[in-house]
Amino acid sequence: MRRGTRPARSALPFRQVRRTRTVERERWQPTTWTARWRRQGTLAGVSCATWGHGPFGRLPDRREWQGALARVWPTRASKSVEARGWVRETPTVRDHMEVSRGLWLRRWSAGDVPAVLTAFADPLMRGQATEPVTSVEAAERWVSSQSQRWRAGSAFAFAVVDGQDTVLGNVAVGAIDRRHGTGWVSYWVTRAARGNGVASRACRSLARWSFDDAGLVRLELGHRVNNPASCGVARAAGFAVEGLQRQKLEYDGVRFDVEMHARLATDADPDRITTV
Repeated sequence: MRRGTRPARSALPFRQVRRTRTVERERWQPTTWTARWRRQGTLAGVSCATWGHGPFGRLPDRREWQGALARVWPTRASKSVEARGWVRETPTVRDHMEVSRGLWLRRWSAGDVPAVLTAFADPLMRGQATEPVTSVEAAERWVSSQSQRWRAGSAFAFAVVDGQDTVLGNVAVGAIDRRHGTGWVSYWVTRAARGNGVASRACRSLARWSFDDAGLVRLELGHRVNNPASCGVARAAGFAVEGLQRQKLEYDGVRFDVEMHARLATDADPDRITTV
């Protein structure tokens, strides 16, 4: 290779170099991570010898980089690293999809603030948010938090809407553990939408999305034992009962047992079960 020429990108090991633009020219220089790798011989506590032979070993591949970066900076990996285009911590996923005829799931947006405020005005919605949603500002914070968690890849919340884009409820998968492929499912519907199977249909679609798009393997959810409606939604969405957590929650000085449900990616899809 002649001096002053730039090597072909395809000829370079993955993430070995990065391109830095200057006013006069383009030049190539080792990344901070690569420099640290070769200087210290370790990354995230793993010896470079683990990935090859020789004095420095080979550079890790894409999956190995992703795991190492996640161990060093779990939250920063989805921001600075993804912003530089090194590693995509959060997979590309659909942000809207059709549940059934006239029923859709889509991401929450700023225009949903009035609908959120109306939904949380229902006394039965108490406890569905970390803070009371009793003002426009609180509703804006609630919607903003859903977007922040989506971008970070820690939770994915969908607004359940009808054909006229009227908000009927919410389904979400949060507490995502990428290492173990698990997530926690939650859901609620507005007063006008209850009793029509909206929650169960939306929850089934969310489960398929979590397995197919988010790459999760196990989904969990729980409900108070005095909430048979929520239990019916879980069962209709294919979540099997796994046990009881005694006196886990407290409301108004009264403690409640919580029934646990779970669904695996290998479990039968309720929408595809045929009876003979």
